[in-house]
Amino acid sequence: MRPEEINGGPSLRLGKLNRVQTGMKCLIILLGLTAALSRLFIFRMILTVILIAFIGRQIFRHPKTLKRTENIILLLFCLLHVIMTVYNYSHYTADNLTELTTMILLFFGLAQNEDSASAAAERRFFLNLAVPVLFLIGIADIIMYLFYMHGSYYLNGFEEVFGVYEGRLWGLFNANMTALLALVGMLFSFCLWRTTRHRKFHIANIILQLHVMMLAQSRTVWVLFAFMLFTGAVFLYGRQTWKARFRRMPIAILAVVILYFGADLYIGHVTIQPVRMIHRLISEERFDPEKMKEEEELEGTRAVLSGNITQGRMGLWASTLPIIQKSPVIGNGFYELRTDSTRYFGEHWGIIVRLFGNHNIYLMILTVGGVLSLGVFLVFAVLCVVRYIRYILKEPGRPAMKMVMAFLIIMFVEELVESRILYIFNYSSILFWLLTGYAMLAVREARSRCVTTETAG
Repeated sequence: MRPEEINGGPSLRLGKLNRVQTGMKCLIILLGLTAALSRLFIFRMILTVILIAFIGRQIFRHPKTLKRTENIILLLFCLLHVIMTVYNYSHYTADNLTELTTMILLFFGLAQNEDSASAAAERRFFLNLAVPVLFLIGIADIIMYLFYMHGSYYLNGFEEVFGVYEGRLWGLFNANMTALLALVGMLFSFCLWRTTRHRKFHIANIILQLHVMMLAQSRTVWVLFAFMLFTGAVFLYGRQTWKARFRRMPIAILAVVILYFGADLYIGHVTIQPVRMIHRLISEERFDPEKMKEEEELEGTRAVLSGNITQGRMGLWASTLPIIQKSPVIGNGFYELRTDSTRYFGEHWGIIVRLFGNHNIYLMILTVGGVLSLGVFLVFAVLCVVRYIRYILKEPGRPAMKMVMAFLIIMFVEELVESRILYIFNYSSILFWLLTGYAMLAVREARSRCVTTETAG
């Protein structure tokens, strides 16, 4: 395969990097990664205004951007939030305006690509930048696990823990975020390894990130991983007739089940033994197997007390219903979920909701923007899922892009128990909308090729 080909598709060649557009996206990513740093408020506010103005200029120069179906839906979603902000003007409106600008940056900044060749170069740029960073984070996570390192710090009034906590690898973030980053690291290496000379490095990164993901023990990320494996085994490789696909389905399901239980066995009986030996060699006090066992049992007890496998989510969702009833059509904005969250959810869960949402993005949209906003976003989600499924089933080649689409499909499902892709400005929402932009560009290219073929025929 020639080095200019990317993601398994001979029709896609690396063009010249659009430095202006890529630079804008880098600045948006910088804004998201520094969102929790209140000391940079003035800098971030000035940068946000500049980026919003630049996005407006780009749309003015390329008016066809707003003619795309997905962008019309997203624009309507933003307009409904403008109406919501005006309707709730008597409440504290800063959060409403902040989230509105964030949505504009994500929807019309990160998720837009005009030229396929420059977009391919941009993808390669971000992948080559992200994989080494994620590899280093994975190394740091493994070191924390090996030496049973743990600690905490306070951010915006909430205690953040890192290292090994409650019998799981939390790493530099919480366990779910660490596992998601590990999965993304594997996905990005998969996207690159066929078109690079550094295949051994990407194979090593996949193995490393797989260990990090297993040690983090995140159930939602395991669902993401299992769906991506199933999609790859059934729809990406082998004969792509429906008869052949159906034959591979039970084998793929069995392989995913075996992998899950094998990983559980591997974590419990293989990885823990050398780790204990290392801890004993260093210091008897650094690692206490009985204490780790007690933490695991405590985590299980908390899960049962807080709603079994939902770990407190059922309580959060139930506490959200009275807020929804106050304004079910237009929505209530972010006042109850941010400024006055402790009054509705209690001291502990109130801080969690203020920082991370109520762990169900659809319920959160209903709370913030009402039935109208939820309906519009569901239309967008269905549109994306249908287009991605059609692409996976019908388009030849490009396995990396298809795996990205499988990742995005299951992210919509996973948001039933998480709130990562909206109303939060961090790496998870940045990742989702950046990949959505590339996936939508691939869909448009496929439709354009289909129209060209029909016209030529």
